[in-house]
Amino acid sequence: MSDMKFKWAAQYARRKWYIVICHGSDGDKCTCSNEQCATPGKHPILTAWQHKSTIDEDELVHWLSNGKNYNIGVQLGEKSGVIDIEYDTEQGRKTAERFGLDKAYTPTFTSKRSTHRLFKWDRRLPQQAVYKMAGLEIRIGGGKRGAQSIMPPSSHASGASYSWVDGMSPEDCDVAELPHELLAAIVNDAGDAAEEKRPSANKILHTSMGEGDRHDSLVRFAARQCINMLNVHDPVEQQDVLVMIQAMNMMRCNPPKGDDEIENIFRHELAWATRKRAQGVADESEKSRAVADRMENGAAPPSEEDGCNLPFTTVGLRYEGNEWQPGKWHLKVIHSDPVTYTLTVPVFREVNGEQKTVKVAVPLNAESFRSAAKVAQAILEATHTVIVDAVPEEWFGIW
Repeated sequence: MSDMKFKWAAQYARRKWYIVICHGSDGDKCTCSNEQCATPGKHPILTAWQHKSTIDEDELVHWLSNGKNYNIGVQLGEKSGVIDIEYDTEQGRKTAERFGLDKAYTPTFTSKRSTHRLFKWDRRLPQQAVYKMAGLEIRIGGGKRGAQSIMPPSSHASGASYSWVDGMSPEDCDVAELPHELLAAIVNDAGDAAEEKRPSANKILHTSMGEGDRHDSLVRFAARQCINMLNVHDPVEQQDVLVMIQAMNMMRCNPPKGDDEIENIFRHELAWATRKRAQGVADESEKSRAVADRMENGAAPPSEEDGCNLPFTTVGLRYEGNEWQPGKWHLKVIHSDPVTYTLTVPVFREVNGEQKTVKVAVPLNAESFRSAAKVAQAILEATHTVIVDAVPEEWFGIW
């Protein structure tokens, strides 16, 4: 057991701050084993964690004594009675100074890039998980989704530790009331506090997204584009949507996410949209409601039954200039006698309970290499899922 983590977890629990056990980090990787994890060391180990947070010391001993490198979070909102305000931009710093947050004597800790200040929850706050205003990220913890913050002495994926500012830990000071002027500004900016506001696709297109909100914004954008596709099974349209999401990531995310993360987001949202369309979601109001519900529920990856393994263009091929290009496919020619070939095809599949892209080697001899049909058969035999010749004449032209 990490004595320091347990000490602080028990102290938080005594203050009635409900503890959420989260995956930790191993180097820059999350201990959840998903190599493309978008939130390493930050997400709960349990599903429906909003209903499973605890202040029971015996439960904390159970979770923190199993030898695993878990992080500890605190559930925010009415349940624990606290909210978390952070910022990592110049605009956020100026807003914090304008409302006197930099002078507030309240529990304050630092993460890799941000300073977090805890304030008392107020029933007049908007009923939503996270509210963004003028560069501030106000983690309220309301709505069905809820919110939690990773707390000291947890470890960031960068290797840095979450640490209390000297003289401003819960041992040093009580949680302060939210400054009245800031509370009024939040309520006025939010309008109807009972209505959870989320960014529109248009807003996403024209605003910059930082590390704190880029994942949810990209998921929302991808979900909207996928569910509005004319034909979710059309490989060219799939490729067009993927390129749009990739472009959005490069132009609006600071810093941009990696290519594999973007591909995983697209694949998840395409599978989700395929299932929704099969269920009969067709008109515009139904599509909008479906996207809103998806974000409300945390945009969890679809299950295997939802079609995560359906073949589509990002098995590696890329459609550019009205032609199919190799994309992520690689061909190795072995100049032996006779000459042999190894075609490497990226495949999305479940590995140790996680969905990830793996590279599958497809061995070919000279005879099979010259035949599009035999190459397609070899790919299917090696991957078990990738059917490149669903329309044989198209595949012949591609190969």
